[in-house]
Amino acid sequence: MATVNSIPKRRWYQYSTRTLFLAMTLVGVGSAWWVHAHFCLQHAADYRLMASRPYFPANFSGPLSIWDEYARDEQIRHKRFQMLGKHYEGLATAYRHAVWFPWERLWIDETPLTDDAQ
Repeated sequence: MATVNSIPKRRWYQYSTRTLFLAMTLVGVGSAWWVHAHFCLQHAADYRLMASRPYFPANFSGPLSIWDEYARDEQIRHKRFQMLGKHYEGLATAYRHAVWFPWERLWIDETPLTDDAQ
């Protein structure tokens, strides 16, 4: 015999709209962070690789720049190598840091170094 105050049993597959909203929010935030972390770690790995061996051509078939004119001078090539290595290592560090502080990804400056930057 059922009384007026008895609450019907809920089945296991029933859920409230609030629970659905909470679950979808958690899934959305988690997947967004996963994609962001993958992006930042991939860029950090690429820049770390570029820091270990920065590429700049010794012979260039296009118009000559300041560095290409003096490319045969080993001291200038070594200076350029160090400058590019520090630049790329700084970018790699910035992307590794941006994994945990996503808003800092907005301020990473990826503009390439110019020939007269020192």
